[in-house]
This record gives sequence, structure tokens and C-alpha cells, in this order.
Amino acid sequence: MDPALPSSLRILCFGASITAGFHHFGLSHHPYAIRLEERLKQSLPSSTSIVIEIDGLSGDSVIDGEYFDRLEPRCKSEEYDWIIVQGGGNDFSFGRTPQAIYEELQKIWRTARGKGWKVLALTVTETSDRSKAGRARYSTLNELVKQHKEDGFYVADVERAIPWPAEEQEQRRIWDDGLHFKKVGYDMMGDAIAQRLLDITRGNVPTAKI
Repeated sequence: MDPALPSSLRILCFGASITAGFHHFGLSHHPYAIRLEERLKQSLPSSTSIVIEIDGLSGDSVIDGEYFDRLEPRCKSEEYDWIIVQGGGNDFSFGRTPQAIYEELQKIWRTARGKGWKVLALTVTETSDRSKAGRARYSTLNELVKQHKEDGFYVADVERAIPWPAEEQEQRRIWDDGLHFKKVGYDMMGDAIAQRLLDITRGNVPTAKI
């Protein structure tokens, strides 16, 4: 095995409904972790042990939600190499500002880093809200996430990886309800995250850039 590659990977996918793979009104779930695991197993040596756990709570918010209530017990009892964190989209529905969300996300990242876990922060993915104000909120939060720099902290810009298509047919193919993806969209997300993790593992990219 290449000495630069890990012999094992323990990954926690942490967030809200997008992390859970919510689609079809919540009657089905297809988390991006499914494709993420497939891609990692395809790309890493067969001897590599890969364990991926999913903690996605639909409707949860970063501010005054259950993010910390879910994360803290894991910090006490679990060990991971990576935590993949996405959050903030639900907070906008409560009128939270991008800066306030970013400040709370930093606390989550810091908690994970305190355990020695590497953090892969995800940008919030696009939605059918094409209003100037709505897009500005998402763009501002994502820029704050992408510009953050810290040891052991990385970003996967899944918003850029899955842009909102101009063609209505393509929108319907990828998005389920204007917010959540269909299976193909979650697979696209898993592909982007896997590629980012593989690039980092192989030393092909700087710390906080995708």
C-alpha cells in the first residue's frame, strides 16, 4: 500500500435532511454516504477498512437546534478520522443570518477538531429559491465557509459541484422538491465528496480550498 494512504477510515456524515438523504416526502432516504462509500472502496486498496456512519436529522438547525446534542455524545464515545458537516439551510427559514450561522458552525467544527477529527465542511446546496435575497443568503454563508482556515479543516464545495440547472427537465431529474435531491442528486453529491477526500488523502490540494 502507498504509505500516504490510510489503512482505515472512520467517517461520520453529520447534518440534517440532506445528510439523511431525504426524498419522496421523507418516505425514502438515499444518503450521499452510499455513493461516497462505493467510490472510496473503488479507489482505495481493498485492504483499507472503511466505516461510514450517518447522523442526519431532518429539519434540524445549527442555531438552537440539536446539532450539539447529537454531536457531544459521539465526542465522548466514538472516534473518527473525519467528520463531514453540512448545516445552515434550515436556519434561513428561521431568519438566521449567514454570519450567525457561520459562527455556530465554527463551534461545531472546533468541537470535532478538539477530538482530533479532521473536518470536511460542505457548502449548502442550491434550491429552487432563485430570488435575489435567497441566493444572496446562501452565497454569503458558502463564502464564509470556503474562506475559513484552520488546521485539519477542509471544504467540499458541493454547491458548485451540483449547480442549479437552467433546463427544467434537468432540474426535475436531480431535485425532488426544490430543496432535496432525488437519488441521482445524492449520488452526485457523494461523488464530489469522495473526490475531495481522495484528493486530500493523496495530498493533491491545499487545506481549505476545493
